[in-house]
Amino acid sequence: MSVFRHPAAALGSNSGLRNWFGDGSDGDLRLTVAAGAEQSFDGVSWSPMPGWTNTAGLITVPSVQDGDMVVVNARNLTVEAGVTLTTANRCRGL
Repeated sequence: MSVFRHPAAALGSNSGLRNWFGDGSDGDLRLTVAAGAEQSFDGVSWSPMPGWTNTAGLITVPSVQDGDMVVVNARNLTVEAGVTLTTANRCRGL
């Protein structure tokens, strides 16, 4: 799974604005204090998210220092109470 995505094409030929749209390609995600970040494509079998770290409920997504936006394309996102989600490095956003 790659959390680094490219922005969708510009909206309209004159707008020049770019937006980020999730496509669900990362499946269902659940974030818990005990297990960290887990991913499932069938809602039954859960596996750890590669490259994501969990330190007592602080879950970090891989990122490039001063890099572009990090986009996670989740179909469903469940965040347990006490969990904080952030990027591993300073970047343009999550």
